[in-house]
Amino acid sequence: MLAKRVLGYSYHHWADVVRDQIVEPGLSIPVNDQDAYLLYPHYRWLFNRLLVCEAQGLPAYPHGFEPGDVGLELPVFSKPIVNIWGDSRGAERLDEWRPSSYTPGHFLMPLLPEPQFSTDAVILRGQVEWWYTMRPVTDHNGSFIRWETAPLPTEPADTIRAWAARHLTDFTGVANFETRGPWIIEAPPRMALQFIDFYGSCWLERVIALYRGGVWKPPQETDDHGISYVMRVDLSHAECRPRLRDRDRLQRLERRAGVSVILPWQDGLRLRDGSHGGASYRLAILNGRDMATLERAAVELLTCLSGLGLE
Repeated sequence: MLAKRVLGYSYHHWADVVRDQIVEPGLSIPVNDQDAYLLYPHYRWLFNRLLVCEAQGLPAYPHGFEPGDVGLELPVFSKPIVNIWGDSRGAERLDEWRPSSYTPGHFLMPLLPEPQFSTDAVILRGQVEWWYTMRPVTDHNGSFIRWETAPLPTEPADTIRAWAARHLTDFTGVANFETRGPWIIEAPPRMALQFIDFYGSCWLERVIALYRGGVWKPPQETDDHGISYVMRVDLSHAECRPRLRDRDRLQRLERRAGVSVILPWQDGLRLRDGSHGGASYRLAILNGRDMATLERAAVELLTCLSGLGLE
């Protein structure tokens, strides 16, 4: 069965749509890390980022080693070995190493070259049959402010194909790959639900058929200019407890503006206990096709929320 909710989200347009369409007993389609971790015990190692690095020969070491002692040059990147919740929690660049940098359960790896890509790949017994890629745009703090449709360069494309052929020979479904340069940095065996607006009108129907019977028919059309806009508020809102006060109005906004909305926090919880991403908090994610429409929709979205001190 599909998870009852997407963990940590007050509203997720596509989670509701997927739940409505998957009504067959025994049909399981993972839409988040929690689903995939439980559904695929054999692939739980894919959530261990240290093992993902080691499987590619990429130097990576648990905290407890100093970077210089294992041949890592500063600055390095530090993040949790396993993070089922997501949202880049605990990930940071370290420009120097001191004893206070030590965090149990985290590991060190080299800073990898930009750009970063997120690719959802349909895999049929180790063979990549289809994919769609998004590329992030960051602000001066390195926080993602939007994602845009992008072609996948040759290096990461070859890496994903080789990874699937080597590690996913008995897997059929959708897997998400986060890449930098030729390296895979995340490889969970589930789709990135945030981006499926752009995959074509029949994509979800085709994916259900894939999980049901192991048959894949590519969508006829995909969106060549999708934008996933991340609406952020600064850290002064840490103690705010946002709520979705008018779900009907939000859904009317989605239909009228031609956007879909994700609220990446739980009603009534402080923002600092929910959605955190570095120097700001994610308040909403809006998917559409042009920034002007998305920015107007973001302003109207505020009228559907409470608890932000903006009333």
